[in-house]
Amino acid sequence: MNFTNIPFRAGLPVALAAIALLSGCTTYTQQTADFHESWKSGQLAAASIEIDKKADKNANNQSTVVWSLEQGAVYRARALENQPPPVAAPTPQMQVAPSSDATPSVPYEVEMTRRSIDAFNWASDRITTYDEQAKAKVASEAGAILTNPANLSYRGRASDRIMLETYQALNFLKLGEFDNARVALNRVLQHQRDAVEANAQRIAEAQAKAADAKEGKVADEQGQTAEYDTGKALEDEKVAAALQEVETELETDVRPYEVYVNPFAVFLDGLFFMTRGDDSSDMERARKSIERVAGMAPDCSFLREDLQLAEGLAYGKKPDGLTYVVFETGSAPSLDQLLIPIPLFLVTSKVDYMQCALPRLKRDPFFTPAADITVDGESVQTQLLCSMDSVVAREFKNEWPAVLTKSILSAGVKGLIQYQVKKELKKQGGYADLIGSLVTSVYTATTTIADTRSWTTLPKQFQYARFATPQSRTITIAAGGAPQTVALEPGKVNLVYVKNVAPGLPALISQTVLK
Repeated sequence: MNFTNIPFRAGLPVALAAIALLSGCTTYTQQTADFHESWKSGQLAAASIEIDKKADKNANNQSTVVWSLEQGAVYRARALENQPPPVAAPTPQMQVAPSSDATPSVPYEVEMTRRSIDAFNWASDRITTYDEQAKAKVASEAGAILTNPANLSYRGRASDRIMLETYQALNFLKLGEFDNARVALNRVLQHQRDAVEANAQRIAEAQAKAADAKEGKVADEQGQTAEYDTGKALEDEKVAAALQEVETELETDVRPYEVYVNPFAVFLDGLFFMTRGDDSSDMERARKSIERVAGMAPDCSFLREDLQLAEGLAYGKKPDGLTYVVFETGSAPSLDQLLIPIPLFLVTSKVDYMQCALPRLKRDPFFTPAADITVDGESVQTQLLCSMDSVVAREFKNEWPAVLTKSILSAGVKGLIQYQVKKELKKQGGYADLIGSLVTSVYTATTTIADTRSWTTLPKQFQYARFATPQSRTITIAAGGAPQTVALEPGKVNLVYVKNVAPGLPALISQTVLK
């Protein structure tokens, strides 16, 4: 081990500062508690006020992206509300937001959709910036292996990026901006292509760091190093037992989707190009997308009908007299913190352990299982199109090797460094021993925090139904709350969008004319 000299004259102020630091260290799960209470109880106005405060506070820091994603989703939900805006509408934090200057004559639904677009644009802008910084090997991130991972820039997971652009496409469709919707869907494809390579790079980097740590080449902020064998730690019985339950959960109820592919995003791509395609290449893209998603949701009879329609595009068959109902239900998985023991491999007669903080996937079991639609007296139920539980779990599983390696490596090296520091301080005795023990204990607590940031306002499932538009152009939808009658807008192809966050809450409903 290699240690630099440690000054202790200012030990007391350092200790007090460390205690102050400890008071401000909370996980993202804890930080979002108040917001989620409003969100999951259907109090969207209160939720948007709370999320605006958080987004303002985090407008330019390591958590900008995740808060902006939450904000964009909240305003999408508010756009589905059939009510006037609040007396004092909150001002979005984005620097690119013209919607805050909107006049009272702007329809409420349009205003909320614009705010959603602005929030997602800000998240996308930050993602691009962070990606460019990562390519340049920014020193702060390269050296952060031994610090709290939540202090790194949240760059957005592949599923985040795909859903960001999918929601943007829906926002633009709502506003009749079809060219912008096309651009957003093209970005979805690019994010899917980039994701596999990005994950391979993450795993390679984690393995390289583990090899460096084994040779004592990983240093903390003061340049102190220690040798730690991550592979050996994973073979420890206590570690294996603690990880078994987590890894078993990742295999539970996970549908066999393609890696980094979101079936709903693929479906929307197919639906868009079926209804808004300009040429034969667009028609072929529609067919391929519907064929692809039909393979991922083989039990969905509506997809088989749409595949027949998509295959007929090449022969001049066009969608006409159709209504689609898309149903968002429940909440996507969130991340919680799990503490596991890892060995320090000290040269003593016993094995000492310290805590390692890991993120753990937590599914939300409460959701409305389907939307029931009454069409000319007949009942039509939505069918599962995309399980976000599976999308998120599959991505989490793919990233798990890198997350696990980095987390154990960080905790192990820090533990060995702190052990040696405390050992040296104990030799000095007196206040040096007391204050040093306090500082190292607080440092351990402040850095032993899992990164639980994730986009929590996504739904648990996307479902859909399709049917011939009734002559009355009226349907009734029951989705979680009391049935609501919807008068369909004039159009050849209608899209009715329904969202229900939790059973018992009224469904939020909006319409878009696709053609």
